[in-house]
Amino acid sequence: MKLGSMFSVALSSLALAFATTAFLAQAEAAHHTSAVLKHVEVQGKLEERYVAVVALDSKNETIKVSVLNDICGTFANDGIGHACLAMPALVDGFELPYNKTVDGCGVIKYEARRDQRPVDGLLVELSYTDYSKTDCEMDIPGLQTLEINVDSLRGNPVKYYALNTKPVSVSQSKRDDAAIYNALNVKEVDLNPGIAGSRRTQKSVGGLTCTKSLTIVPRAKPSYSCSLEN
Repeated sequence: MKLGSMFSVALSSLALAFATTAFLAQAEAAHHTSAVLKHVEVQGKLEERYVAVVALDSKNETIKVSVLNDICGTFANDGIGHACLAMPALVDGFELPYNKTVDGCGVIKYEARRDQRPVDGLLVELSYTDYSKTDCEMDIPGLQTLEINVDSLRGNPVKYYALNTKPVSVSQSKRDDAAIYNALNVKEVDLNPGIAGSRRTQKSVGGLTCTKSLTIVPRAKPSYSCSLEN
C-alpha cells in the first residue's frame, strides 16, 4: 500500500473515531438533565452562598444532588472579584435511584429514599419537583424545588430545602380545556341536577376527566378544567 493511501486510511479511521465518540457523547447527554437551584436553606436558614446542583440520569433512573458553597459566586453570576479563585466547595452530596411520577398537570416529581441506619449509615429522603412543563394555572414556589431530609441513629437530623426562582405564576397557555371538553364525544353528566343558579357537567374517558361550570347570570361564560389520573 502506498504512503498516501495509508495516510488517507488513517485519517478516515481517525475521523470515524471522532464521529463515533461525538455520537456517543450526544447520546449519553440525551439521558442527562441538570438544574442549578440558587436558593438553599439549611435547617430553615437561608445560606446565601450555597447552591444545589441537581443532575438526573433517565437511563439509570438516578438523581444526584451536590450542595455547594459557591464561595466566589461562580453560579450566582455575581463574582466577588478577579482575586477570588476558589472553586465551589462540596458541602454535601447524594446519589440515589428515583421513583418518577407525573400528574395531570404535567408536574414531575422524583422521589428517592435510602436507609443505611442498620449499618450505622444515614437515612436520606429526597423529593425533587419540576414544575417547568406544567400546563395548568397555578402559583408555585419555583420552577424546581428540592427537599432533602437526612437522619442517623446518632440523631442531629439535617434538612435541606432549595428552589431555583422566586415564586411565579404559571398560566394555562399550553392547553385549552374548553376545546378538550367539547371534543370528547361521550355522554355529559350533570353533577348538580336541580340546583338553581349554577350548573356543573362532566365528561370522562379513561383517566381523563373534564368539568364545565356555569353560573346562571346574564352574559356568564363557562369555565373548564381537565385532569388526568395516572
